Amino acid sequence: MRFHIIEQTLVTICKNGMEKMSYKLQKASFTKRISAMLFDFMMLIVVFLTCAFPLIALFRYNDYLDEREALQGAILEKWKIEELEEKYVEYENVSFFAYERSLTDEQKAALPEEVQIAFKGCKDELDTNEPLANNLGTLVILFVTIFSLSLLSAFIILEFIVPLLIFKNGQTIGKKLFSLAVVRVDSVKISPFILFVRTVLGKYTVCTMVPLITLPLFYTAMSVVPLFFILLILLLHIVFYFTSGTGALIHDKMAATAVVDMQTQMIFDSVEEKKNYQLRIHREEASKADY
Repeated sequence: MRFHIIEQTLVTICKNGMEKMSYKLQKASFTKRISAMLFDFMMLIVVFLTCAFPLIALFRYNDYLDEREALQGAILEKWKIEELEEKYVEYENVSFFAYERSLTDEQKAALPEEVQIAFKGCKDELDTNEPLANNLGTLVILFVTIFSLSLLSAFIILEFIVPLLIFKNGQTIGKKLFSLAVVRVDSVKISPFILFVRTVLGKYTVCTMVPLITLPLFYTAMSVVPLFFILLILLLHIVFYFTSGTGALIHDKMAATAVVDMQTQMIFDSVEEKKNYQLRIHREEASKADY
């Protein structure tokens, strides 16, 4: 008798759990989604740095930094810059760094004559030194390469490999913690291709790298360009989120996916499985209907 009561209780619990699940798209709440995104962002930074350090060693980035420091040091020593800064330490603006970066023409003209000659000669030589220019070009190329490869690796590990091979429900670590998942807009499990589009083409390329590659333009006459792209990406995110009906962001729109709440969302392995389920539900409802 006691066993029968326990069995009935378990059946009731299972039925109630199934009733809470829906094959219709259960959009994730804004609070849960933001929480998961913040956690995933912190994890992205950790994995990014983990990937960057071996690449820095592989490409000998620090060796080129040391070479640049040696080249600059030799030119600074040639013009006795450090000695002049110590000699005229009581002068507020006798700093070669300030001379390069921030002093106005009037302030430069107010410096002692030997300081003016040395600072100008040193700056001109630094600007025209060919080995130094080649070194800077190499450093820029290496920085962009290391940064982009590290970021791509972090996205692939956290947003592609983990959801595809470990959790298998389109879940990142953050989404797993907050019971969220990524599915197709028809509630069917996402395929590797769709996840690739969402992660690499959407999140990495369009949402991250496009704004980042324009950032150096902040220091040119085209400083408005980076701001334009950043605001454009943010605007598109907002527009898609509030108009899509599924809370889609740019990468979701590109891949036709949605972030859903796992506590109420039924996820199907195929369209056929969903159709069969809908047909069964329809038959059960029809059999209970009064005619």
